[in-house]
Amino acid sequence: MNDLARHSMDEFLDTLASAAPAPGGGSAAALAGAMGSALGAMVCALTIGKKKFLEQAERLERVQSALNGYRHALLRAVDSDAQAFDRVSQAYKLPKEGEDAVESRRAAIQEALVGAARSPLEMLAHIQEASRALIELCGGFNRNAASDLGVAGALLRAAAEGAYLNVMINIASIEDVSRASSLRSEAESRRASVLSDMDALAERVTM
Repeated sequence: MNDLARHSMDEFLDTLASAAPAPGGGSAAALAGAMGSALGAMVCALTIGKKKFLEQAERLERVQSALNGYRHALLRAVDSDAQAFDRVSQAYKLPKEGEDAVESRRAAIQEALVGAARSPLEMLAHIQEASRALIELCGGFNRNAASDLGVAGALLRAAAEGAYLNVMINIASIEDVSRASSLRSEAESRRASVLSDMDALAERVTM
């Protein structure tokens, strides 16, 4: 399950379409976020150097650099999310005969579930920052790439929804109510921020 992001597109999609439990929705969401960030960086590349935007070069280069950073972070998350799921699966396979074994297994499962919730939550943080970068890019860009920017926003929206769903499915089994509530609150806040930004972006690229 290592280096999923380095597989060919065919290999990755073949694995995604198989009965293998991972990669799954979380890894797919991470890839969508990486693609959205990459498209945003492409819009920057298609704008930088244009006479109309010469005075905005510093802004555009900064946004481009940020989006490329989020792209790499989200590509890494393709693997990290699958690995987090694998740790949960392994915890459920621990021995459960005897009081000590039962308690040890329960603790391992809870720890793994928290990790599996944190993975897509970190993903959401990168997606949120990438969505803010796209909004900043709306301040001036090559309109010939408007549809590309719109698709970037749609991909980040899908990535945010996917990451959010993966947080929620994992916190549903976390016994620590306070921790689960904290994770849920952060996930809801980040998701709402992304959706709001991408609503605004969709309006601006179609004007």
